[in-house]
Amino acid sequence: EPLAPHLLLTLQRTDCPGFCPVFEIRLFSDGRALYRGTKDVAKIGKFESRLSNTELDRLLREADHIRFFELSDRYPLYGLPIKELPTTITSINRLSHAKTVTNRYDAPRRLRSFEDYVIQMFEGLVWREVEG
Repeated sequence: EPLAPHLLLTLQRTDCPGFCPVFEIRLFSDGRALYRGTKDVAKIGKFESRLSNTELDRLLREADHIRFFELSDRYPLYGLPIKELPTTITSINRLSHAKTVTNRYDAPRRLRSFEDYVIQMFEGLVWREVEG
């Protein structure tokens, strides 16, 4: 019996003083995608879309390519977070292993590139507004 779809990936950008896009992306293992835009983004509200199996595979291959599961849990590794900067929190759950990485600043380029990759992929989807 196939497994029920599970939450595969989330990417959340938090608020900061001034102009900072605030949003959350959720991707399920069946390709269903949810987006919630809160502040300083083109789409405010809740939206739904879908990724193809090819797009889903490409995204997971990219996570493997940057060795997501080998990254530290948080950046910066040392020092205090700067409250004025937004934070990007990325989680991947492959059932056999899951990881969350909190990027306040000073993260490796491969993580920042992956964050941008996910955001650009989601920006390219056709979204439908949903209630709630």
